[in-house]
Amino acid sequence: MRLDALVTAFEAGNFAQVRREAPKLAAESGDEAVKRAADVLLVRTKADPVAGALIGIAATLLIVLSAWWIAHGGPK
Repeated sequence: MRLDALVTAFEAGNFAQVRREAPKLAAESGDEAVKRAADVLLVRTKADPVAGALIGIAATLLIVLSAWWIAHGGPK
């Protein structure tokens, strides 16, 4: 029943509740299937590492290009 509530929260987009409750459910449950399901829900709420890397690359590129633009006199 707690797993059903977590799935409902996940479907509704309430990832904060899933992140808060899934580890508790996985630790307290004696059923391996429930533990795996809670872990899967928790993993699916985490940010994609590739997306984080792409955001970092984009930010670095923005900083480098802005510095180059400033160093070369800006608009002419």
